[in-house]
Amino acid sequence: MPAWTPAAEQESIDEYLETLCRMGDGHELVKTGDLAAAIETSPAAVSEMLGKLAERGYVEHAPYKGVRLTDKGRERGRFILRNHRLLEMWLLSELKLEPRRAHETACAMEHSVVPEFDRWLCERLGHPRRSAKGKEIPRGPCCPRA
Repeated sequence: MPAWTPAAEQESIDEYLETLCRMGDGHELVKTGDLAAAIETSPAAVSEMLGKLAERGYVEHAPYKGVRLTDKGRERGRFILRNHRLLEMWLLSELKLEPRRAHETACAMEHSVVPEFDRWLCERLGHPRRSAKGKEIPRGPCCPRA
């Protein structure tokens, strides 16, 4: 990855990586059309972004077969997914936002979380394993392994 990536481009990259994590934890091949539908964009736009993601070492893309996250891509995608779910829980429990608003706010904030805040938030929430919607929260380095 270049030393500096514009914030809007990084958010777009993060959205792709997070979505690929949601679509089979990033280990399975995901078809470009399915990814386009999940992100609500055109297959052409997805193909263009997949080229950027492959250049940065985040994905392996086999045209006409699909895309799969590399270890690097899976790590970043799981970090963003974890941030989203932790932030959403915090916004619901601490700030008492209504669910739709908490989701939208978490989407806006998830790209800016640094590891120190991620750890603080996870500890503050008691190292939750499931989100408010019952979805798995990827474990972080601060989480007990038992």
